Amino acid sequence: PTAVPVARRDRAKYLGVILDADLSFGAHARDIIERYDKRLRILRLLSGSSWGSSAASLRSLYLAYVLPVFTYSIGIFFALMSAQDRKALCMRHDEAARRITGCVKYTS
Repeated sequence: PTAVPVARRDRAKYLGVILDADLSFGAHARDIIERYDKRLRILRLLSGSSWGSSAASLRSLYLAYVLPVFTYSIGIFFALMSAQDRKALCMRHDEAARRITGCVKYTS
């Protein structure tokens, strides 16, 4: 058998986690945000102040469909991400909680 050289890449996806050269997980955070936003859009469509699904239904949808995108392998990468990426993820998580409960965004 002849050895085949493997091309070097800046990032690789392993078990759903995008690993970059410096292990900053920025590419992974952007991937999570993109997938989370797509799923959160469904939650937005189903929620409304005077119409829409009940809080229990929205919570079930969030726990079963949206949250797994956020929590899968979070213990590995969350502490190593930049503060900006952590804030972006947490803001989306907070938005989902507000959508489910019907609360408004706080000011200041």
